[in-house]
Amino acid sequence: MAEVVEKLRRYLLGWKGYFGLAQTPRIWRSLDGWIRRRLRALQFKQWRRGKTIYRELIGLGAGGWRNR
Repeated sequence: MAEVVEKLRRYLLGWKGYFGLAQTPRIWRSLDGWIRRRLRALQFKQWRRGKTIYRELIGLGAGGWRNR
């Protein structure tokens, strides 16, 4: 995952430098949301099983069923 984020970071810094002068904050927010969603999907795909996903999310501090 760190390798994917580092490659993506290089592209995004370049895009920000090139398109940074444009006044399009809505575009950057929607791009940010899309990128985060795709990174979550990639992480879930690497974890594969439901038990693993649950265990990892709890380990990262997400609330479990009992915390509601």
